[in-house]
Amino acid sequence: HTSGTIMLDVIYDHTVCWQMSPHERASILYLIDSIPQRKVAVEIGSYCGGFLRQLVKHFDKVYSIDLTHQHLRMADYSNVEFHTGDSTKILPTLVPTLTDVSFFLIDANHEYPFVKRDLAAVLSYVPTTLTYVLLHDSWYLPSRRAILDTPLPNHVHFMDLDYAYGE
Repeated sequence: HTSGTIMLDVIYDHTVCWQMSPHERASILYLIDSIPQRKVAVEIGSYCGGFLRQLVKHFDKVYSIDLTHQHLRMADYSNVEFHTGDSTKILPTLVPTLTDVSFFLIDANHEYPFVKRDLAAVLSYVPTTLTYVLLHDSWYLPSRRAILDTPLPNHVHFMDLDYAYGE
């Protein structure tokens, strides 16, 4: 985003199905803009594609993982590889094949065992460059407990549970 007007148009566009508040949208887009190399992103829980629309503009390749992609016109996303099904089953086989990932968003099932398994799978990725891992709805107690109960590998250098506090 090159101007504040464009940014405001994006974060306050209520015609797009994007299940994040305007302040969450703004802070996450700001974070993405600060990533020096934006080759690959992974979104776990794309639902109706509001955030996915932004990822495709910023990254060369995007992986979308969701139980269903029925809310999306897949043809609109030429640089997206879609994986349909349970993220806790897809991630353990997908993550070891990934390279150049600089951004993960975990926003699938928010219940404890699912968050814990998704996060563990994502944290098994050993980055070769700066990589951000964001979890949406960390304020939700089962999600928060799962995050806090997941051991952090040595390659994790910073954690903030409330980077963009939600609902």
